[in-house]
Amino acid sequence: MAEISYPFNAANPDSGATNIVSETQWQAMAKIWGGDRIDHRLTGQATAAVLPFGGRVVNVNTVEVKPGKAWVGGFYYELTETKTLPVAANTANTGRIDLVVIRADMSKPSVNLAIRKGVNGSTPVEPAAVRQAGGIWEMPLYSLSVPANGGLPVLQSRGGYDMPPPVGFPWYALESAAALPKNTFSYDLDSNGPEEITELFNYSDKPRTARQLGPTRKYVPNLVNVTSTQ
Repeated sequence: MAEISYPFNAANPDSGATNIVSETQWQAMAKIWGGDRIDHRLTGQATAAVLPFGGRVVNVNTVEVKPGKAWVGGFYYELTETKTLPVAANTANTGRIDLVVIRADMSKPSVNLAIRKGVNGSTPVEPAAVRQAGGIWEMPLYSLSVPANGGLPVLQSRGGYDMPPPVGFPWYALESAAALPKNTFSYDLDSNGPEEITELFNYSDKPRTARQLGPTRKYVPNLVNVTSTQ
């Protein structure tokens, strides 16, 4: 069948419509609904104590991750209790950087916490997350620096969080932006004039202009407080 479409209430073999969706087809469809993210909306200044998936180093061989929820590669993941992960020992005389990830593995199939081991080096490089639809798809949570000669690892946050979706206003954009949750982008779409389309960001104290999106404006520099030498 050259054409396939899904999901429908009933299959139609003549048109290619199907009412049965495989895991791979679900991922192909669901991963474009929104990017990977931790299911916690940032609408103000964040504190580590309240953020999901809080991590800490327990010892040279163990890291701990607290509960949280996330959307990864088209699948929803919930960690309902604190989980410990083993860290591969580093007895070499060079450091290594690992990556703590939430990993969707279609071969299992399931989504689980995991550590992607890096490569030792005098200047170690953080490994890239794997994102292969139908195979392994990872969302980074933490970079884990593993020092040489069995030193104590260090965690650094890498997880992306949800944020308020942007909205547009035809007028009174600045006043309307102030009523939105903090950290929201909004747009003055300027229904009453074509030259002042503006992107606004509702910062912690008040909305700020992030950029002007109208037509290019000519800028003519003008020197002040300069005495001509000619």
